[in-house]
Parts: sequence; structure tokens; C-alpha cells
Amino acid sequence: MTCDETGAVRAIDVLLVDDDAADVRLLQETVRDGGYRINFKAVGTIKAALAALATEKYDAVMLDLSLPDATGLDGLLRIRDADVYIPVTVTTGMSDVDLALRAGRHGADAFVLKDQLGTKAGVCAVYCALGQSLTVSEQREHMDLVHRDLLERLERIKEEEPSVDYVDGEVEQAYHGIGG
Repeated sequence: MTCDETGAVRAIDVLLVDDDAADVRLLQETVRDGGYRINFKAVGTIKAALAALATEKYDAVMLDLSLPDATGLDGLLRIRDADVYIPVTVTTGMSDVDLALRAGRHGADAFVLKDQLGTKAGVCAVYCALGQSLTVSEQREHMDLVHRDLLERLERIKEEEPSVDYVDGEVEQAYHGIGG
């Protein structure tokens, strides 16, 4: 569940990167059958996906691993280069456990087989994958808020007590050491 600034539930904005119109339609129907509010923007290439990520904000990406301009993990790596934080769910027709594990090691937050789409198991798989991805995204957003709050507090302390300035680098280094 994603909420806006007022706390109201809002639709999830997902960039769907897949060049097969039938798969795009099937994925959209699978999600619609689940009753959730998800807005999809579908593009057919990594080039179009990178352009969309550069100009619009998305909550998650669903990425096919077989595209005209990227195959295998190439597309995932290019998405990660453009946005290291956006949750990425990989969708593929290849039933390859090794590929799923490699995708996870290279930044995929979840993995869904296309042959599951259109089934109840597929609805569950897509929602679990998106839910997992969005949970990761929300955790990252929370860490960013904590980081900003810590920096603001540190600035206030430095203004009140100039002798604290030497601690700044150590605090930053410690924060980044824990995942900031």
C-alpha cells in the first residue's frame, strides 16, 4: 500500500518494460483482476525506459529480460545504473533458477515467470513481487528521511556549538557505513 502526503491510499505507478503487447496486456489484466490500483506506463525498450525514468517518477519497474535493445541482465544493469533505488521486478519467460539468482545479485528485488501470468498463482506472484519491491522502496525512503533529519540536527548542533564541527566527517562516515 502506498499513501500520499495526506495518508490516503494512492495508485502505484509502475513502469512496465516489455516489447510483447500480448504480455503487457496479460500483465495488466492479471493486476486488474487482483483489484489493486496500479497505473502502468508500458514501453518496449530499455532506451524508452531510461528516458521515462529520467522524466517521470515511478514507484517500481517491471522489466522483461528479452528486449530488442537488451537481453539477459543487460537491461537490469542499465536500469540500476540510471536509478539504484527504484524497485525492479524482473519478468521473464525463461524458467531458469540460475538467472533468477543472478538477477537478484545484480539488483532485482523480485522475479516473476510469465507463464504464471493469467493464473491465480500469477496474480499472487505479481502482487508479492510488487509488494516486496515497494517495501524495499519505502524502507529506502525512510532511510533518506532519517539521513536528512540527522544532517539537519548536526547542522543545528554545529551552529550552537562550533567545536562540534570536527565530528561531522566521522558522523557522515558512520552513517554511510550503516547503509545511508
